Amino acid sequence: MKTMKKAFNTCFGGKGKWEEDYTWDKSNKTIAEATEEKTRKEDKEEIKKLKERIEELEMQLRDKGNEGEQAQQAQHPTGATGEELDVFQTEALQNAIGPGKYESMMSIRTSLDESMSSQMDGPVGDKYDQRGIFKRPACQKRHIWNKNNRKDWWPFKKSERALTGNSEDMVDQFMKFSRLGKVMKDCKNLMWEKSMYTPLAEKFESASIPRICLPALEKVLADDLSSALQIVKEAPEDMSDLSGWINMKYEFVWANPACYKWWGQTPGDVEGLKAFKDYLQSSNSSYRRWAKAVITSYWEGDLQPKRHVYNYFGSEPGVKKQAIFSISQTTPVLVEIENKIYFGQILEHNAAQKHEKEIYQIVSRSHSIFKYSRTSVTIFTPCGVILQQNPVANYLFGMDSAETNLFSDFKKDGTPVDRIKALFADNEDLYDDMWE
Repeated sequence: MKTMKKAFNTCFGGKGKWEEDYTWDKSNKTIAEATEEKTRKEDKEEIKKLKERIEELEMQLRDKGNEGEQAQQAQHPTGATGEELDVFQTEALQNAIGPGKYESMMSIRTSLDESMSSQMDGPVGDKYDQRGIFKRPACQKRHIWNKNNRKDWWPFKKSERALTGNSEDMVDQFMKFSRLGKVMKDCKNLMWEKSMYTPLAEKFESASIPRICLPALEKVLADDLSSALQIVKEAPEDMSDLSGWINMKYEFVWANPACYKWWGQTPGDVEGLKAFKDYLQSSNSSYRRWAKAVITSYWEGDLQPKRHVYNYFGSEPGVKKQAIFSISQTTPVLVEIENKIYFGQILEHNAAQKHEKEIYQIVSRSHSIFKYSRTSVTIFTPCGVILQQNPVANYLFGMDSAETNLFSDFKKDGTPVDRIKALFADNEDLYDDMWE
């Protein structure tokens, strides 16, 4: 430092010149830093205001989109059609942001553009976000109850007047994601008397739940995709006890021809369909857990439709075809059958996707969990061929899978080499125990 100071004074003349210039530089630096900090704060405030303005404009645009087809077809005040409206959206944003700031906010604008355009994508022309994370509509509100006060427990509080039909909002929502919407549209004005309700159905008379009648269901969905109806004829003795809900007995009362074909049953054989459903529930623990989760959500006051993705291997008995991914959707309903109203469920075995990439995204996320898990996971056949394994399993066992190899090893008799059995060395008893 002394050498630098001496050299500086020699070059620029005069003792003390270094101190003067250094002090001047330091002072300027402090002023510059203070100015920069103030600018950053002002920019943050400006960006915050701009984001709030963008959210306000986005809400206005969504409200405009919800005015219906008639409003969509109406012309813009300047003469532009609805398809050209984005030009005016952009112009409004430019005016709100101000000169010189628009380019710096293009990343926010791009996100808004993608969000707005994605709302019009999909096979049902809905306005939902393509990530599948949707805001709960008011017509499907969740009911909250106090679990500590079981004496007067019930999430669906009675009102002075029971609901006797399906609101326009609810019909509109179900038309977007369920074929049940077409049935609800035919059942807007149901005249249900108090005496028609079964004990369990009466509990839901004021709840936000679809209301239909069996004749409309049979007429509208007769030639549609696989659909079925099951009802509860006997209510649990204690409605506040979850185990009573889980053990409720559902009874199939209707299924369309596509449903019988989907599950390989004889058309019209309701008893055969019941037996198949009982077998599925008794033999598939994953199915039982999912069914339990659905019932639990009802008990907790949430009556929105429930969905899950499953592998469908075809309908031919004894033949396991190439699996396809399908969506099962279960919707709680109140249904009128022969002047009696029951609580039940509509089952859609190949329901529509929320958007065109829903299944792709679900499978992609699931595969990512498998691949990047820090737990060893191996998928293999009964004859010991390793089909897939994640990198951790590959590291632990030092063996490749059929997924990562072009060829697999076979013995002279034509059977595959049992790589899994090889891991047990000579301990065949332990190997046999693994399969039990």
